Amino acid sequence: ATRQRIMAGRQLTISMVIATALVVGVRTDAGETARLAALRRPCSTDCGEHGTCDEQLGKCMCQAGWKGASCELVMHPACSLHDDSFARGFAPELRVPCAGLRKLSPVACECISQCLSSGEEVCGPGSMGCGYPWRPEAKRPFAEQPVFRRLVSRAGFLASLPCVATPPGVAARSTIPPQPGAVITTYADYLKVGYAANVSSDSDAAYPDTGPVPADGSLPVFGAGMNPTEAKGRGTRSVRPDYRAAGKETTPPLGSAYVAAARCGGCHGRGRCLALPDGQLHCQCVDGAYGTRCETVCTNDCANDCSGKGRCVHGFCKCVAGWFGVDCSSSLAEAGVDRSLLHVDATQMGPGPIGVSAMSLGQLPPRMRQWVHRLRRSVYVYDLPPSVVQTGSEVWSTRFWGKGSFEQCDPVHMRRIYQSQSTFDHHLLHDSFVRTLDPSEASLFYVPTFLQQRITWGGNAHDPLLRIYEHIRHAHPYWNASGGRDHVWFIFGERMTCDVPDQISAVSIILGHWGGSRDFVHQGQRHATDCVYPHKDIVMPPVTPIQHDLDKYREKLQPAMLKADHSGPERSGPLLLFAGGIFSFGASQDNMREGGIDTKRKQDKWQQRADTDRCAKPESVCRELYSMGVRQAVWRQRLWAEPDMRIVSAGIPDYLTTVPQSHFCLHTEGNAWGTRLIDYMAMECIPLIVNDGMVFPFHNILPYEDFSLHMSKREVPQIATQIRAFPNETRARMRAAIRLYKRGFVWWRPEGLAYEYTLAALGERVESLGLGKPARWQEEQP
Repeated sequence: ATRQRIMAGRQLTISMVIATALVVGVRTDAGETARLAALRRPCSTDCGEHGTCDEQLGKCMCQAGWKGASCELVMHPACSLHDDSFARGFAPELRVPCAGLRKLSPVACECISQCLSSGEEVCGPGSMGCGYPWRPEAKRPFAEQPVFRRLVSRAGFLASLPCVATPPGVAARSTIPPQPGAVITTYADYLKVGYAANVSSDSDAAYPDTGPVPADGSLPVFGAGMNPTEAKGRGTRSVRPDYRAAGKETTPPLGSAYVAAARCGGCHGRGRCLALPDGQLHCQCVDGAYGTRCETVCTNDCANDCSGKGRCVHGFCKCVAGWFGVDCSSSLAEAGVDRSLLHVDATQMGPGPIGVSAMSLGQLPPRMRQWVHRLRRSVYVYDLPPSVVQTGSEVWSTRFWGKGSFEQCDPVHMRRIYQSQSTFDHHLLHDSFVRTLDPSEASLFYVPTFLQQRITWGGNAHDPLLRIYEHIRHAHPYWNASGGRDHVWFIFGERMTCDVPDQISAVSIILGHWGGSRDFVHQGQRHATDCVYPHKDIVMPPVTPIQHDLDKYREKLQPAMLKADHSGPERSGPLLLFAGGIFSFGASQDNMREGGIDTKRKQDKWQQRADTDRCAKPESVCRELYSMGVRQAVWRQRLWAEPDMRIVSAGIPDYLTTVPQSHFCLHTEGNAWGTRLIDYMAMECIPLIVNDGMVFPFHNILPYEDFSLHMSKREVPQIATQIRAFPNETRARMRAAIRLYKRGFVWWRPEGLAYEYTLAALGERVESLGLGKPARWQEEQP
């Protein structure tokens, strides 16, 4: 660990030296500095422990869970798990998010009402144990519905969710023991009758323990004793409140109860004390707190590590005076400071320049360099309050993979295949070359959504995005001024681009990984997953599985990519290579085929299935199917049996050495985008792209015909004939073009230029869509 810290420090030093020496034209001149300083609007009040002064707006930005002019008020006071004086004794304080209340239920009924009245749900996208986004109510009578079926509709969930009702005139809190006279009911019954000393509920199956609070003040745990496996395939996975037994996530046993926090040592004011039937005691922590007594608060999940200008408290940067923004990288008091020299986590993007530099610009083709210059000091980044971007989900930056899963936070940029959004965000936030703090000078308005910190690949992005849209439309004049045409949204995830509300997707520039084109119409109909507008949207390369983090990139892709830089035109590998799932996901490089080849039994199995699968026919159109039927059609064509080809239905152990030696490498979509295109480009294998109606990464700035071969699904029977007839000199020219553009598909520094390619693609959009001020960038080119 010590060695890793030393190496991280060295990497950061190298990065800063490079940035200092090579950043070009990023420092603002004296006139610009004075003009920005004139925009400064200091806050009229101290923002306290839970706020940071946004000097552009002249008001405090409050940590999630707080509000008020000085961020002095708790947003949902009835949700307080402890007396305020007790909680303040354990800094930093955290509040339970509304979407995570279910895991600590029952809470005060008024707590649920306060959440709902503020526009927040008590279930979040992808949450355990409830079905948000809600499904329609079942037609069967409520009493006849299985418990798990009730939980996926809003009415059914609220009718099943227990809460504590307090007598009239008593300030509601979610403390244990509850206030004298409190009773346990369900929220649906509370809405009907309010407080009733004699509780009668028809929600018997989901939560039978309604009635007076037990004499010892304990509260029976919602979901205790439920079997999570019963919910599989029924719209909800479990109602577990993050309890673990024998190393497995589960629900507490029947008879478990929440008891006075003092029995668990107070849980540091950040959780509830769970008592199991066998007498064991556990602290159940609010989101952002971990440890046996909730003693640890996440400090690794803030953008850019708060840039060295603030303190991280579970996704919120408490900035020092004069600095503001989601990562504390903005300052009007010190407007001439070069952001690229601010502190950054050395493992975040790899050693190299942060944002645009002379080094990165010098590696771009001339036309792309011109498009990047088009954005010179003309991208305005919204500073959105945590109440808008950090609410709506039950967790923020919870680790979903590997050691510590569901028990601690991930660094905000360690989101594996989906981390390109945070990488782009962090570059942009520290980029003095393209960012401006003056909205009147902006050609583009970037909306940082932080979706990947809130939801996983299976979550629904629609409502979180709609919440942001409503905020910027009413809190700022810029959306209404252009109708949203000059706004940019980065949507991570597989087909999550199609979750974007129509109010946004129809007008704004969407950056995303999915490429299903709205221009593709089959038999007069457009499929629901064809949602990308080719004339304005931009498809981005994701981070592939063989480079999930910096260490993995250095171990696998980086050496292979650098070695390919010096390779000659000769290739000793197969004419065509593909290694991955044919009919379903799960056969990637993380699930390799032993020996690197399918057994005859496996080959025959897939062949029999492909021969009888309608969607495996080359002429079929199956947009909803895995790979849209393309991989199945390739297998049906028996290309796996061709002696000069290597088609395998899983990952192969020699992938990193076989790809650079292959002549062509097959790329298709899988569940969503296909990640292999990035690997092929990095290792200089000519991509054979087989699909229909798909928008390619950076399609508006890259000449794909120079370095790839594109065929439609119906042409699968001609694959072997076409690639065998391809002249060697044409292949050599294509590989030369790949070498010219391949770094645009990689995010990791120092090799990666995906950030600059993204800016170039946006600069081209500014020109083609007629956005911004066309003359300014030409005057400022160095």
